[in-house]
Amino acid sequence: MACGVADPLNDLPWLNEIVTISKSDNTGNYVGTIWLIEYEGQYLFVTDMMLGSGGIA
Repeated sequence: MACGVADPLNDLPWLNEIVTISKSDNTGNYVGTIWLIEYEGQYLFVTDMMLGSGGIA
């Protein structure tokens, strides 16, 4: 369970928003992948997306 929810994609509005925007993004800011990993007993979201850093397009 990540962030206290069983279904992070649907139960975390901020994550759902990133994924939804990425589907129609033309800026290049949302090209990439999001992972959910467990590290030292904590769940972490890891991304290789630019997320507003100027994009690649």
